[in-house]
Amino acid sequence: MSQNSLRIQKILEDANLKSAACCPCLVAVAEMLEAIIGRESDPERLADLAQGNARKKRAELIEALRGRVTDTTARCLSSI
Repeated sequence: MSQNSLRIQKILEDANLKSAACCPCLVAVAEMLEAIIGRESDPERLADLAQGNARKKRAELIEALRGRVTDTTARCLSSI
């Protein structure tokens, strides 16, 4: 895994988002990350943005995306 991927996963874990558990490939959730940076926090809307095989795990994604996304989380993600 690249250093940036590890940083992104750490930031998401700090926000109590467990998307790496059901979606280890960050490319599949790139649009989702952009939405989080844009301050979207609704797990169902975020899960709708998943691509590829990640779409098949929508229910798991919704549960994994229930967290506490703050402005700090969005700023940290946008800096990578």
